[in-house]
Amino acid sequence: MIAPVRHFSVSQLGMYCRCAEQYRRRYIDGDKVPPGIALLVGGGVHGGIDAAMKGKKETGSDMPPDDLRDAAVASFDMRLSREEVSLTKEEREVGRAVVIGSSRDRVAALSHYWGTVAQPEYTPLGSEVEFTLPTEREVGLPLVGVVDLIEASRVTDFKTSGSRAASQREADVSLQLTAYSLHVHRIQGAAPEVRLDQLLDRSGKTERRVLSARRTRADYERLVLRLRATIAAVRAGNFPPCSPENWGCSERWCGFAATCPYFVPELEAGKAG
Repeated sequence: MIAPVRHFSVSQLGMYCRCAEQYRRRYIDGDKVPPGIALLVGGGVHGGIDAAMKGKKETGSDMPPDDLRDAAVASFDMRLSREEVSLTKEEREVGRAVVIGSSRDRVAALSHYWGTVAQPEYTPLGSEVEFTLPTEREVGLPLVGVVDLIEASRVTDFKTSGSRAASQREADVSLQLTAYSLHVHRIQGAAPEVRLDQLLDRSGKTERRVLSARRTRADYERLVLRLRATIAAVRAGNFPPCSPENWGCSERWCGFAATCPYFVPELEAGKAG
């Protein structure tokens, strides 16, 4: 019997649902692989947004876009200094220095755009807020996570991507947003609007996609049911791989791909990031 020790996280739940074999490698075997460059880009942009939202909560004022850009680039560089980056075959052929340089430029462009276009829309009550949902009675463990942004009647998840735009369906069913909503519902007494705020870099052109949705009691109940089933599967040692057609089953998005017995490299060229 395999069991998580103290809690189960929203990120663990999401990873198991995407690919249980990836979950097994990361959380059961304890394998750690360097993040891909796309994750570092996302982390850098998140760092800039977090700095801006924490500052706005204190002052009520937007951070100048140039300052937000600098904070995001500094966050990217800090992450890069702390850990090695995993590059795909195509990225290695281009060269590490070129990939890092273009990724830093991407962080700068995305974050400056967000600071100019999106920042004025938000009135933060909390940024990068850690939470614990008391689900011990239902599933035997608490569920923990971090909310990107909390406002008076809205929670937001920030995303960055290449050309793959999120669909309304993703906003409607996101487990992450459901957990955010449940946490805020417990605090504020009402279900907030949930928002997916995505920045896309399409051939060097920055675009933004904003999707909104709502959650109901039925959504919260489904989250608990899924959490219960996932924890039971983990304890039973069930870790099936995801479909090779899944967009996340790629060297770019999964650091275990190169050593995964289920991964099909021939599909790599047909995947879009």
